[in-house]
Amino acid sequence: MFVREPSDEIIDAWRKGLTAVCEAQPEGAIGKAASDILDVLQDKNANESVRSEFFRLFWHPEGPAVSPLASTHVEGKPFGQYLVRLRSFLGKTPFRKIEGYMETEDSLAFHLDLMRSMIKEENENDCPQVKEQWQALQRELMNEYMSEWIDLPFAQLEKRDPEPFYQRVA
Repeated sequence: MFVREPSDEIIDAWRKGLTAVCEAQPEGAIGKAASDILDVLQDKNANESVRSEFFRLFWHPEGPAVSPLASTHVEGKPFGQYLVRLRSFLGKTPFRKIEGYMETEDSLAFHLDLMRSMIKEENENDCPQVKEQWQALQRELMNEYMSEWIDLPFAQLEKRDPEPFYQRVA
């Protein structure tokens, strides 16, 4: 959602993923939020609208830019000490940025991918001690890193002129 201009294939994958969440948790808060986002994606011009929003928000903003980089929010500039600290944290995990991944480690997209990957590892493991290790890493990522800034780009999105898709994501 924040890495690069979304292609038709990426938007179709979002639709499938959001539909699966809606079906799995139709009455839960996550299911309702997914349904709200999915509503925007059902419009026949949704793909072009989402791409246009992405362009306005992240590439050539009309108004203040919304930065998806943690360092920008924490330190006021990209690629700062936050990125150094996060890379040190990554050394505790088996995860590494793969070649071709477009975003830096301090990007919102990378944080969300990392958290998703840690949750997946926890859920796929049967050993209670290993599950606890994954949970500890998730808590550390959330409490020591993401909590410093994660609400700031979403607050910026909510203050913008109507951006139906990304405001609902926020």
